[in-house]
Amino acid sequence: MLGVIGYIVVLVLAVVAAIVESKSLFWVVILTTSGFILLSFRLFSKHWTNRTLRFFFSRPYGQGLWIHPLLLILASAALPLVEPQNSDFSSFVGAFVRMLLPFIPVYGWEAGGPVSDEGIVIASLATIAFLVNGVFNIGTVIPMAVQYSKRRLRMKYERHFVIWGGEPHIPEIVAQLTSSALGEEKMTIVVLCDESFVDELKNLLEEYRSPTREIEVIPGSAQVRKNLRDINIAQARSVLLMPPEHESQPELSLLSAASVVREIVNKEAEQTGYRPFIVAKTSSPILVEPLKRFVDKVLCPPQLQYLLLAETSINPMVLDVYHNLLTISEETNEFYFLPVPESFVSKDFRTLQRAIAQISEEIKTPVITVGVVRNGTVKLNPAKSTLLEKGDQIILMAYRFSDCQKVWDKIKSTP
Repeated sequence: MLGVIGYIVVLVLAVVAAIVESKSLFWVVILTTSGFILLSFRLFSKHWTNRTLRFFFSRPYGQGLWIHPLLLILASAALPLVEPQNSDFSSFVGAFVRMLLPFIPVYGWEAGGPVSDEGIVIASLATIAFLVNGVFNIGTVIPMAVQYSKRRLRMKYERHFVIWGGEPHIPEIVAQLTSSALGEEKMTIVVLCDESFVDELKNLLEEYRSPTREIEVIPGSAQVRKNLRDINIAQARSVLLMPPEHESQPELSLLSAASVVREIVNKEAEQTGYRPFIVAKTSSPILVEPLKRFVDKVLCPPQLQYLLLAETSINPMVLDVYHNLLTISEETNEFYFLPVPESFVSKDFRTLQRAIAQISEEIKTPVITVGVVRNGTVKLNPAKSTLLEKGDQIILMAYRFSDCQKVWDKIKSTP
């Protein structure tokens, strides 16, 4: 609506300028038109309810086509400033109509040409710009080049999250990753997706951005090595791979992408010693084992859903418990993992559990000790005789990660 009102204002100013023949008002038209045409790109791409028009205005080639009216209005407003009163181009309307005629750029100025040297230069430059933009689509190339250069400048990411595939479900995943309960204000998420999803995902993910949280939606594929190197995949914190829904064989594309990601990560790790955590989601049980060759964890919903279905038939509230634990928010509990404190190495698990419970009670912060992770194996509620070792991770359950940190700061100072 604001964009429509802006165009109406520009139209009114143009008519008034033509009537009163005010050169200063012509400059107002120039500046106002330029501002609203540029503003319209943002307004239409983000708020226009018609999906087709929103898609058109947000695409580089759509923006390139809008260079035409911008050139037309600017040239029509500039010509009266330099033309004498007896010229056909001495008024905004006269210049606008003559610049608008389609045969002008092809057959010359049969409808009348500018008289002054300055007017000839302005009309010539506008005509050349029309032809260049029409033939080479410069208005499209420039926005794409600017967008690409900005993206390249921001590609020096480290410890970022990378998501590829599963485009319709990406907003749900980003909502989880950006939950305030995690306590991570500074975060970078890079979404690699097919070109056809870029603009839609940018609009859907806009609400999760913040001054300290960058979310980039980049056209590309995890099967293309150059795309992966461009987003510095080897220095990512985590890589989430899902079947790309636009592919004819999404599951096989997932396997291919996993192998390419692992190849790049392993090659870089030979020099840096660092490897990101890679997790893949597949709907095909037969691909679980092949995927395990390339990723650290494989999530297969068909396998899990039957286990959960059987468990729910025995304990009906189990489903609610899992839903609570898997929903990241400040109103639900989540699992968090922290390294075992130095002072508790070689002590039994129950000693640490009691210490955490006592500190949690003292500072009025509910944190529950659930289990321990050792050498990649999870042990929930381990036996009393279990001794903690260096390198173990303690599994905690809390409302917020900051709650765990408060308890951990206290526990580390416990002798």
